[in-house]
Amino acid sequence: MSLVFAPCTGAAEVVRAGCSPDDFLTVRFDDDTFTEEFILTGVQLEFSGNYQFLHTVNDFVYFYSFGDRVGLLTLSGVSFLNTCDAVEKDGAKLFRIYDWYQENKAVKREGNALIVILTPPSGETVELYGFVTGVKIDLQQGNTGPIGYWTVRVEVLPRQKPAAKPGASLTPISAGGFGNGFLLT
Repeated sequence: MSLVFAPCTGAAEVVRAGCSPDDFLTVRFDDDTFTEEFILTGVQLEFSGNYQFLHTVNDFVYFYSFGDRVGLLTLSGVSFLNTCDAVEKDGAKLFRIYDWYQENKAVKREGNALIVILTPPSGETVELYGFVTGVKIDLQQGNTGPIGYWTVRVEVLPRQKPAAKPGASLTPISAGGFGNGFLLT
């Protein structure tokens, strides 16, 4: 059972009796443990294939498959305008997630993918390679004062065979008059 203490407007602290950090999902980016700094409340991971269905006049349906699309990892959490002195997580401050985004966004990494490691309490890790492409910060007035909700968007690469090398990067390519792109190397 969680106990919520709200000593002043806009500040809160949650204490979970008998719980340790190993009881929750751990999220790591490269060598930094994201969940040690930020209060994570939700994780979504979505993958899909790249398909096309062609319906013909004669009731034939053709199916074309072009491999996998880039997936989407969405991390969401909460933060506050003010934090108690006892709060050890610097990420509990509302705009710290914006600073983290600025430090880790894809544009700043010059095409180098982040290694994303998701570890549930069972210990079976999922390793992904991705690019931080967005952040959303939403400030709402709650019963205990202003509460900030945030979402970080990470575009993750489909699993390659053989597995992508750690520190995989994108090489810029030119597509003639059709714009520029990148090649995963």
